Amino acid sequence: AESAPPDEQPQGALTSDAHASEHSAADSADGGEGSGPARAPTAVSATGVQFGKMAARYAAVMRALPAVAPDVFTGVAGLFELLLLAVFATFWGGPPVGAPGWDEGARGEALPARLKGALLRAHTVHVEGSGDAAGLGD
Repeated sequence: AESAPPDEQPQGALTSDAHASEHSAADSADGGEGSGPARAPTAVSATGVQFGKMAARYAAVMRALPAVAPDVFTGVAGLFELLLLAVFATFWGGPPVGAPGWDEGARGEALPARLKGALLRAHTVHVEGSGDAAGLGD
C-alpha cells in the first residue's frame, strides 16, 4: 500500500517513506530543515489519533451548545482517564491499580506521584464506581 503524500496525512500519522523520517519535530516547530537539533519523529498510536479526532468533534459540540459544554468536557475527561488506565494496565507488570501494594516496590516507587494519583483516581471512579469525577484527586 502506498502512503499518501506527507501534506495529506493526518497530523501525527506514522509513515514509512523517507521524507517523513527526514522531517523532525524540530524542523516543523522552527520553520526549516536543519535549523534545530534533530529529534526522532513522534509516534502516535491509532487509538491516540482516534481519541484526538473524537475530542475535536466534542469541542465543536461544546462551541455549538455552550449550555452542555461542562458535561461534555467531563465526559471527554473521563474517556481520557479510561484510556490512560487501559494503556497503563496493558503494559504494567505489577499488581492491578488499586490492589494492595500496587504502587510499592521498585517499580511502584519509580512512578511519579501525579501519575499514581491519576491512575488511582481513574480506578476509583471508573472501575470501582465510587466517588465522582469532580470530587476526587483534587
